[in-house]
Amino acid sequence: MTGNEEFYKLTFSQREGRAPLPEPMCLEYVSEDFRNLVWFAVDKAIEQEWIVSEDYSRGYYCENASMYHIVYDYTVKVLHWPHDNIEHSPSEHHGLLRGTILENDYDLVLTLVEFILRHNSCLPPLQKNLEDAFKEVPLAYAVQTINGLPVIIPRFSEESGAATQQAIETIEQSGPAGAKTHLHDAVEAINEKRYADAVRESIHAVESVARTIDPKAGTSLGPALKSLEKEGVLNHRALQDGFSKLYGYTSDENGIRHALLDEGAADVDLDDAVFMFGACASFAAYLVNRHKQLTA
Repeated sequence: MTGNEEFYKLTFSQREGRAPLPEPMCLEYVSEDFRNLVWFAVDKAIEQEWIVSEDYSRGYYCENASMYHIVYDYTVKVLHWPHDNIEHSPSEHHGLLRGTILENDYDLVLTLVEFILRHNSCLPPLQKNLEDAFKEVPLAYAVQTINGLPVIIPRFSEESGAATQQAIETIEQSGPAGAKTHLHDAVEAINEKRYADAVRESIHAVESVARTIDPKAGTSLGPALKSLEKEGVLNHRALQDGFSKLYGYTSDENGIRHALLDEGAADVDLDDAVFMFGACASFAAYLVNRHKQLTA
């Protein structure tokens, strides 16, 4: 790849030196891809129950149409509209739901999706298509069944996202260029559902910092931790042991790198990738700060 091609591959944020959080850690946000999948599922459900009159002058629902009952209840129970506020026809419902899903704020989109999933008229194909939308694109929210009802919940807490963002900013400001690049690539890989690549890049970010602390460390974190311990900067033995074990899990022959990354990555999923991204970013930022103390 030429220099120009590599430059244009980067997003504006990446060219400006800022690595955003992966989309699955961005609360209060749903992507355009997610909205499109939800709208496709809902539009398909309406279309399957939409009967056009013989002269094509209007459309109406087939008898006992599930979408009629869902949207009727949605307008009355969620939007709190009078029951006759709109004409309850396929075309009116089509326009209302399309605008809600594609144009409204994230919370209104998820409120609608959760309402449909919980409605007793929601047919299995629509339910499956909506639930699949949460799996097909990286998203900060997931569907779980609690007390027999589908509930949309955040995958990660706001606090964990803020902590990871702070760690990224530390690396952006004081970390080696290699660590920044690896975190940028990890974010891109998560957003593109290349989860094994994301884990690999996250680990490389830690290794990049380790090599800065101790150039003799190669790709092993152990010598870097020992250098910090020798200088009295890393003086919590339990903390050092915890770091060593976490990194050992990612690097040894029984760990994530070999078991998950080198053999097709069949077992690496979104949760694995986001956890490793957050853990490695925080770990790398911690080492950057300790190294600053070591060289101050």
